[in-house]
Amino acid sequence: MKQVVHVISHTHWDREWYLPFQSYRMMLVDNIDRVMGILETDSAFRAFHLDGQTVVLEDYLAIRPQNRERLQKLIQSGRILIGPFYLLNDQWLVSGEAIIRNLLLGRAICRDFGVEPMKVGYVADNFGHNSQVPQILAGFGLDNAILGRGITPHSVNGKSEFIWEGADGTRVLTHIMAGWYNSAYNFQDNPVQAVEYARKVHALLSGFASAPVMMGMDGCDHIFAKSWVPRMLAEANRALGEGIEFRHSTMREFMEALKASVPSDLTVYKGELREEFHATIVQGTFSARPEIKARNNRSQIWLERYAEPLSVMNWINGGAYDADFLWHAWRHLLQNHPHDSICGCSVNQIYKDMTQRFDAVDDIARNLSARGLQQIAVSLKPVAHESVQKGILLYNPCGSKHEGALRIKLLYPLNEMTGHAEPENLEKLTKEKPPFEPFELIDSTGRKIRCQIISRREGGRVRSLSPYNLPDQRKAVEFDLALEDVRIPALGHELLQWKYVEPVKQVAIGAPPFEDRPLRVPHVSDEAHVMDNEFLRVEINGDGTLNLTHKETGRRLERTHYYENGGEAGQSYDYFKPKRDEIFTTLGIPASIRMTINGPVLAEYVLRQDFPVPRRKDGDGRSQELAVITLETTLSLARGQRYLAVKSRVINPDAMDFRLRVMIPTDLRNAADHDAETTFDIPRRAIKIPEQARLHSGCWHMKSFVSVSDGKEGVAILNRSLAEYHVENTQRKEIGLTLLRATSTVFGAMWGTEGVDVETFGQGEYEHEYAICLHRGDWTGAGLLPLADSYQAQVFHGLFPKAVMRGDLPHGYSLIDAGDKRLRLTSLKRTEEGDGVIVRIANFSPETVTAEIRLGRTPTALATVRLDETEPWELSPAKSVKLTWNPKQIITLRAQFADVPPHGGKPGNTYPFTQQFLV
Repeated sequence: MKQVVHVISHTHWDREWYLPFQSYRMMLVDNIDRVMGILETDSAFRAFHLDGQTVVLEDYLAIRPQNRERLQKLIQSGRILIGPFYLLNDQWLVSGEAIIRNLLLGRAICRDFGVEPMKVGYVADNFGHNSQVPQILAGFGLDNAILGRGITPHSVNGKSEFIWEGADGTRVLTHIMAGWYNSAYNFQDNPVQAVEYARKVHALLSGFASAPVMMGMDGCDHIFAKSWVPRMLAEANRALGEGIEFRHSTMREFMEALKASVPSDLTVYKGELREEFHATIVQGTFSARPEIKARNNRSQIWLERYAEPLSVMNWINGGAYDADFLWHAWRHLLQNHPHDSICGCSVNQIYKDMTQRFDAVDDIARNLSARGLQQIAVSLKPVAHESVQKGILLYNPCGSKHEGALRIKLLYPLNEMTGHAEPENLEKLTKEKPPFEPFELIDSTGRKIRCQIISRREGGRVRSLSPYNLPDQRKAVEFDLALEDVRIPALGHELLQWKYVEPVKQVAIGAPPFEDRPLRVPHVSDEAHVMDNEFLRVEINGDGTLNLTHKETGRRLERTHYYENGGEAGQSYDYFKPKRDEIFTTLGIPASIRMTINGPVLAEYVLRQDFPVPRRKDGDGRSQELAVITLETTLSLARGQRYLAVKSRVINPDAMDFRLRVMIPTDLRNAADHDAETTFDIPRRAIKIPEQARLHSGCWHMKSFVSVSDGKEGVAILNRSLAEYHVENTQRKEIGLTLLRATSTVFGAMWGTEGVDVETFGQGEYEHEYAICLHRGDWTGAGLLPLADSYQAQVFHGLFPKAVMRGDLPHGYSLIDAGDKRLRLTSLKRTEEGDGVIVRIANFSPETVTAEIRLGRTPTALATVRLDETEPWELSPAKSVKLTWNPKQIITLRAQFADVPPHGGKPGNTYPFTQQFLV
């Protein structure tokens, strides 16, 4: 049978890496200019692929806008292949919703050029692949994948092709690029060389091929199109005879030919693709430049959990959904997601650029979130009580109800100006100064919320923005409050009325001065260096380690949470242990222990330690000269809180070549597995590393939590900012959280950096937030998914005067309740086309889940759709709908509601100004 090698001319375009973005863009513009010249003059040059991306079109046309028509003509004629992605993102360090937005934006740009995205799941250079990639690809109509990392043919019966089965059971035909994405990139403009090189390419590819159809990749990183390739392929074909054909082709043509010829018994491989060594997934990037990972987590939450859902609430309550600003923010965020960017393995200029983009995302998202909350405020039913002047509006971004303590900081504006004051604004201020202290907070059911005033400070200022006057400022009182047992409906809001009460004699320090109480109420810390609530007892030892008692089970965990410093012989891509490593810990190092907050709702301690460690590496070991890393650990516990909240601050002036971890021994000797949230999944991973060392080193990634359990009891880490963890296969089964890697080598020896701004990283100040939760059973029984969700996506709030509340919206309201602790609501947004609302809910568990989804209003139409928001399956519209999720399945609902402003609402019909919300 004739063997066909489809030769794919392409460039692999890292947007920024060992050169800054602008340097690479100059190369990109030259490349596309040359490509268009070749394609317009040589019909034999079949096509050129732009790496499955569309961001390159934006980058090119920003410089050459006059060439859009030429470029579009070549795209529409199938000579330049684009999409399906906006860009090639990392798949571990970004959220599942970010991957979906990546594909949505890629599709939108393709359609803007008059074509549909390339129907190939080209994920060439991602540093490994999460378990839900098949389901995500299928959700955009892609039934195949082409990749170069994460797995090798050795794991799939020695073949380039296999069936990749995702966590939910979705299957895609997958091709591993034998010889990678540069397997045929060295054809020279020399017939003799071309024939010999073609024989080498065929020998390589045919050694792994499962069918007489192969793919040779004519391109590599930033490689330009070679005009002579079609001629040299013709020379090779004449020399090789009729049994082998080298065909200048496209990925789509290759994949269609492959589907028609592969055997039916291909190996099925399920789950994550993360062969660490042979498949070069460079997992050390999880802990390179941790500040970038923390910023990304925060920006994703701002967009996904606040800005988009609150924009929906803005819109359905008569305001507007500003899709233009949301997509502008998403573009900035997605441009930080290529693997060389988010993974922390690039030159310094990239991180300066990334910081600016993160800043832009956060600024836009905060403003859109505030506007949404303001629209909810003006839609609320009026407040009748005369003693109430203002209310704290709380927004719960999670798909399950919030029940527990809450710490909020706010400015209470006064009727006094400070500094410049516009005359018109002065006139609008009421002459009265109604008292607001002492106060009590009343929720929508009439419950009084216990409030601990952590601090009260006069001298605050609130800027007043007006559409027609210059901004001025009002005096304000700054409050830091801890609230007990706050209840907020799922993905909804709750109004706490700020009610003035007549002063009474204060009866307890730290207790509200407006209730009759015993002379002494219990505080969270009633013993020195001890915190206590319904769930946990926390004892702080002299060296900063902790003794934790889980009250539900009576289990006691002693001397947990300490810091470990080991040597680092790697670089940004990989951690390598020095041959002569020496481990230092804080065990036995005295800690300064200071109580900073204590009351009936919340207590906090701050610990400080000076940690001497080797200053540098020394050959294949560590230096004898020591440097000091200062560690500041903040511990807090609140009433009703199931976990101990921790903030670790690392101050490292000059130590280098180390890995710093915080170690949490679990003492779960019989535990064999650990569970950690990743993209739309919580895979179960073995603590014992497989004997095939090429598979994995024990370095893992997590999103909102990791849990070690023996089936009866467990220890979980809830996470806000970290990316990397390990579970040590020792008697104590320690969870190791990587706080920082400091290395004097950013790149390996291959990449020259002369004249480029490259520095070591790991010096300076770093801060991480996480929490320790002792629990019963495994993650499902302990309800860790909603708990970690509420820890990561916190309650958003604003203070509003009752005068603006003139609508009919209840003071306590839920728009969507996901209904089961194994489910998570991951997205609430407007549809890309039409005036519908997208509700995405994923089943993270390995079980079939049937749950009732409750909506706050009755839809006029309801359907399930794919991830790309097409192929609706109509459902009966109702406020409550019962759905069944298969294990690990993602379900996307499209709902339409009556009386919603058309086209996303009228632009400018929101509340960008604050003046009216301060009266």
